[in-house]
Amino acid sequence: MIEDYFFLILWVLLPIFWQKMLKVAGINMLRISIPSILMIGIYVYQYIGFPILYFGLDNYRSYYVQDKAIMLIVFAYSSITITLLLLGFIAAKKYFGSLHGRYSYNAFDQTVESANSLERFVIVLLFVISSLVLFRYFQIIGLNNIALFSALGFIDTGLTSEKLRSLMGNEFAGKYHWYKLFMRDLLSIAVFASFALYLTKPKASHLIMFSLFFLVASVSMLAATEKAPFLWLLIGVFFTYIIAKKNGLISKLYFFTGIAGLFLLMGISFWLFKGSSDIVTGVQHAFSRLFSGQMQGLYHYVELFPKQMDYLYGLSFPNPGGLLPYTPVQLTVEVMHTVMPQLSERGVVGSMPTFFWGEMYANFGFSGVLLPPFIIGFLLYWFNIFLMRTRVTPTTIALIVWASLHFKDLAGASLSVFIVDIYLWVIMVIVMAGLFVAGRGAIRLRYRYRNEK
Repeated sequence: MIEDYFFLILWVLLPIFWQKMLKVAGINMLRISIPSILMIGIYVYQYIGFPILYFGLDNYRSYYVQDKAIMLIVFAYSSITITLLLLGFIAAKKYFGSLHGRYSYNAFDQTVESANSLERFVIVLLFVISSLVLFRYFQIIGLNNIALFSALGFIDTGLTSEKLRSLMGNEFAGKYHWYKLFMRDLLSIAVFASFALYLTKPKASHLIMFSLFFLVASVSMLAATEKAPFLWLLIGVFFTYIIAKKNGLISKLYFFTGIAGLFLLMGISFWLFKGSSDIVTGVQHAFSRLFSGQMQGLYHYVELFPKQMDYLYGLSFPNPGGLLPYTPVQLTVEVMHTVMPQLSERGVVGSMPTFFWGEMYANFGFSGVLLPPFIIGFLLYWFNIFLMRTRVTPTTIALIVWASLHFKDLAGASLSVFIVDIYLWVIMVIVMAGLFVAGRGAIRLRYRYRNEK
């Protein structure tokens, strides 16, 4: 009983302490940046729901999460991770300068430039290439195996929605990550850039372009009846508007209205695609998934390692080209099948991703929890400043929005995904090449300016 009160007191007080650290780091949680969006993701996925799991308030997850002692360990490790991450932000500020201080690269209160003809060409080219890859992906899958069409009743293959989603992702015969790079990530960048183009130069042709891009991207995001990709596409469009029209600062009204809209959309998606009996029940399921679904994975990682499974000592890390003498362990898949073996019996390949420290713990124990957060915070802060050096045009706005959404996945994905970050490197090369073309042989930069605000 005493530990319960102690847990609740810490759960309330720690965010107050972290807010002071954010202030020292010069990070405004409502101003769009890579660090601020990551912190929001961590709070939503990995912190707010702690009392729900600890006290067994979620009927579905309480079946799997029953040991309060393990939950206290998870709470301690997550708190340490967040604190060290913030220390990394603070150290980067002292070394590189403030994100939003008097001398800054990255305030958005300069005039956003519209795209020239070459940049418009680059945006259209990104869309065309991404759409062709999406079309090829649908050809390989087969129209009869697209989960969205099955959910809408257009086809009937006799397979469950879970199996169809698995066939389109974890069981995809080709190299799915390359298809995803184009048909989701680059396509999203094209959508964000086309919307920023319309916002900076409102024309009917630009609106038609954005509408077409958004429609194709929506089909891509919803094809496997996954809710998150489409919702993040909507959030990315919202971020694009905030940067282009509101200096990158989200008002409290927009913030809470957006949260309400997000829950409503998630509720509708659970009702349509996940079998919820009505929208209200769908919202309840969305609440459970959002605030405790990702956190449940941490519980199982601590529960399984090392009592039931030996520490991996790096075996879950990528092995590009098979250069090293080991085959990477699909950690998220292994944990999912250990916790929910019934999925394997149904022929479904599931996965259980979670906060990035979960994978490090599974590999190296507590020592794996301590080292990465500070380095991650330091590097992300630097990368945010690096991106802001470019002139603010529709394409750079799209890149900033994509990067913010990409790195927010650290709140719910394995760190190894980012160790060899193919998505980041390929997209940076493609987009920077596009900016080089649009700049007629040069990538235009901004310089530090004095901001007295």
